[in-house]
Amino acid sequence: MSLAHGFRVAVSDRSSLIASAATDRARASTRRGREFLPTASKSALPSSTVSSFDARRGPARARRAIVTRAERETRLVSVLTSLPRRLELYFARRSYRVTLWRAISVFFGFYLANVMTLSFGALGINDVVAGALSVAFYEIVTRIYYSTLQQNKWLEFVNWFKVGYCYSLIADAFKLGS
Repeated sequence: MSLAHGFRVAVSDRSSLIASAATDRARASTRRGREFLPTASKSALPSSTVSSFDARRGPARARRAIVTRAERETRLVSVLTSLPRRLELYFARRSYRVTLWRAISVFFGFYLANVMTLSFGALGINDVVAGALSVAFYEIVTRIYYSTLQQNKWLEFVNWFKVGYCYSLIADAFKLGS
């Protein structure tokens, strides 16, 4: 008898249950950073969301408004903020990874300098500008690398890129005989 009576109470209080469920959903979605507009009843809606009903469909159907908040962190921001820590863990796990990425930086600098000398040398224009930019890049990286007190991995890889770039320019100078 108590089960049937409990069922009848649940059925008779169905509208209040729907309203409380809608309120619970609105609270839970507000905690996640957006507001959810339930279609059950207007009395269950928070006072800030009651005014966002669709004028074409009437007050019975609510438009779902998503309000993003600045204090919440998006997935992209969380990935970008955790990236330095992830890279430190990446290099800490295997000691050969630092040496591998140094070699990749040297080879990429060597390749890029070869591409630059071939493209500017074949055209015969802007050779002076390319040389000035190369020297400026070399000097800026050297000054930043040796003036910082605490060196990080990125700066070290840029310095190794510079070494490969300079080595390629010297090798091209020997090839040309000048």
